[in-house]
Amino acid sequence: RMRVLLLLLLVAREAAAFAPTSLPFSSSASSRLSLRQSGLSASPSVLSRNTRCAILPKMAADDDLAMFSGLEQLKFDEAGTDRVNLSVEGLKATKVTDSEPAFATFGNEMSSGVQKVGVRVLKRKFSLFVGILSEPRSPSKPCWADTLRTPAVMVGKGGSVYRTGRVGTKLSEYLGPEIKSQMGDAYPPNFQEGDVINMELDKDNQVFKCWINNGRPFVVNGVAKNSKFFVNMEGKDSAVE
Repeated sequence: RMRVLLLLLLVAREAAAFAPTSLPFSSSASSRLSLRQSGLSASPSVLSRNTRCAILPKMAADDDLAMFSGLEQLKFDEAGTDRVNLSVEGLKATKVTDSEPAFATFGNEMSSGVQKVGVRVLKRKFSLFVGILSEPRSPSKPCWADTLRTPAVMVGKGGSVYRTGRVGTKLSEYLGPEIKSQMGDAYPPNFQEGDVINMELDKDNQVFKCWINNGRPFVVNGVAKNSKFFVNMEGKDSAVE
């Protein structure tokens, strides 16, 4: 009988060793369970890839919106716009004289951030420049944008891109080779009536980006932080908005 009792005690102890034990429930355990049920691995690399897949389409959509839309409506400045040679009605500026080329400037006073605008060419007679300039500009009298002595970047109707006002350089720098290397077969960035010149000014990083309609953009680095957008028109009846 003693042998039988000892044998029963041994069997009971061995059975207890293999009995299931209850585990404390936690949110992490629940997460691991749900991942296994979905057929996913809990490794960080897989989770990060899935996160990126969820974010990238949103980023791509934002990039498209930024590249192909004028996101701001900015009125022409009182101080920087030639009210003698230009007529301004709301967001539209029209050249009303056959005299000197006239400037119209626009942009907010923020010292940082990114501005995106689009300028539509309603009518063009003779030369027309669109771009950014540093204020106050010099010379302050009416002049061609590519003769400014203060910092500016501009694109002309034929697609030529110029830069002015950099210390140690000539009065006006032609950026054709640099812009062509960026745009490839899409060069030059010329425009005509009905086209939209899209511009983006990143004041924090001092970067200017420009593209025509839905075309390929070009970028100019190291622009002045106090820049504003401008239009410089020559012929009477030329108009933009």
